[in-house]
Amino acid sequence: MPKNLYLFFLILFIFFITILSLKESISFASNFVSYIDKIFHVSAYIVLTYLCSRYLILSKPSLSLTKTLVIVAIFLTIYGIVIEVLQTVLTENRVGEFEDVLANILGIALGSFIFRYLNSRIFI
Repeated sequence: MPKNLYLFFLILFIFFITILSLKESISFASNFVSYIDKIFHVSAYIVLTYLCSRYLILSKPSLSLTKTLVIVAIFLTIYGIVIEVLQTVLTENRVGEFEDVLANILGIALGSFIFRYLNSRIFI
């Protein structure tokens, strides 16, 4: 897939995540909903990590895989923290959670491992 297509999907996905994160939500006082939320965070950040890493590898082939993954991890961690802060500041019924940041970081780590594995197997 061409790098511009990765960029398109990356921007679209970041836009989608940002809108969902800052949209007013219905409050649920259920542990089950909380677990689903964390699974969503992990899953979303796996996809974000893959899209960012693939785009960066295609855009800057001189970067090593490790440097690419570190840059992506730093960028996405900052993005996740900013979103959590904005939830507290910009919304009436949403509050940023430290557990969400941890779920994001777990997604970034898993996404990095998956990308490294796929990169060594498929994209050589």
